[in-house]
Amino acid sequence: MTEKIIRKRVSVIVVGGNVAGASTASALAERGVDVMLLERRKIKQVGFGLFGDALAYHQFRSVGMEIPEGDFITRDLTNVTVYSPDETTSLSFDNVGKSINRYDFNQHLLDHARASGVKIVGSTVGISPILEDGFVVGLEVKDPIKEEEWIVRSDILVDATGVKGHIRRQLPGACPISETALLKETAICYVEVRERGKYKEERKMDGKPFLNGFFSQELAPGGLHWMASDFHSRGTYTLGVGVRNIEGRPNPKEQFYKKLLPRYPFLKGLSIVQSGGGLVATRVPLSSLVGNGIVAVGDSGYQTCPMTGCGIATSIFASEVAADVITEALSKGDVSETALWRYNIEYYKGYGHRQALMQVLSDGVREMGDQGLKELANSNIVNPDEISRAVNEGNGEIALMNKLKVGLGLMSHPGVIFKYRSLLMKMRKARKHFMKYPKDPRNLSKWKKKALEILYG
Repeated sequence: MTEKIIRKRVSVIVVGGNVAGASTASALAERGVDVMLLERRKIKQVGFGLFGDALAYHQFRSVGMEIPEGDFITRDLTNVTVYSPDETTSLSFDNVGKSINRYDFNQHLLDHARASGVKIVGSTVGISPILEDGFVVGLEVKDPIKEEEWIVRSDILVDATGVKGHIRRQLPGACPISETALLKETAICYVEVRERGKYKEERKMDGKPFLNGFFSQELAPGGLHWMASDFHSRGTYTLGVGVRNIEGRPNPKEQFYKKLLPRYPFLKGLSIVQSGGGLVATRVPLSSLVGNGIVAVGDSGYQTCPMTGCGIATSIFASEVAADVITEALSKGDVSETALWRYNIEYYKGYGHRQALMQVLSDGVREMGDQGLKELANSNIVNPDEISRAVNEGNGEIALMNKLKVGLGLMSHPGVIFKYRSLLMKMRKARKHFMKYPKDPRNLSKWKKKALEILYG
């Protein structure tokens, strides 16, 4: 390989120009750090092909942030309903947040990064990290169009390459940041966006835009499926399914056409605007998001909601925390794992422990099966809104367990209630443990062992 240095040195290389990468680069540049962002696609293609997404108030507010504003917002997110497997019980929300055009949003973030002083280089692939004395000190990169390769030196590298964590996973296995998700800790999705027609059957919800979610193990094993109008863009329907990546799982696209599409006959014949699928993490964050000279953000750090796979709010929150810690480390001239460790502590305290709760809840829902969920939903003992508060506001599991003690004697099917009570107790243990993330890297192994026992023991 012919070695060519683009710049003699940059303080930070950010690899990946999606939400997490662009946000982290901007946050660093705003703090006066010399940043280069490398993106494998042409910059104007970043975000192209992505589906509509949402910015939820509760996710942003749970980490002390407000929803960003801009022309990328397509509409207010109202008429959101989550259904039980038999669809006889539901939980409705109004004024949940904003739906966005993902392409416009990604381009907005990149424009902001550029305006903040970030040097953005497109059509550039990060090949592998450069290691010296146990520290990441740069990156081998390639322009696949020009077939040129070179080296960029840095003090810190930020891996924002997505759920596969292409850069961090090349580090030695002894580095905690190189951890790889188990197959069962991921889900595979398939989504289609179709142009709206003018049939009478389509005029649901009194013509208002809507977003419906369904937790049916028959239709979406280990996951969920969703149906929305005007979500991707005005004048469209979005139908999607996510299935847990476990042995015997159905192919999501085949499941879509065999099981889901027949439920929405008015979609047949409508033009497909966009379709595709992908892999999402449905687990807790990496046990450590840092190493010597390297940090992981966004999907690369598994910073997504295990229930839904959403990760915009968590990525933006992580970018701010990471930028603070990185800036401090650079100012002290120490970019070791220990110097960057505060990023782990603050992320787990701010949102990581909630991911643990939602992973426990998601696994519990799958284990109960459709019949158990039907019985629980129809019992009138458990209010779905109370479950939401238990996850998002903290310590709600105690009140729910006290309520269950009263209701146990009234249940014709007490088995499912006992399962649910066990689930709440597991959530309580998870909250307590994941809120106590180790302050010293030397205690990580012991902490991680107990975390795995809680989640999978």
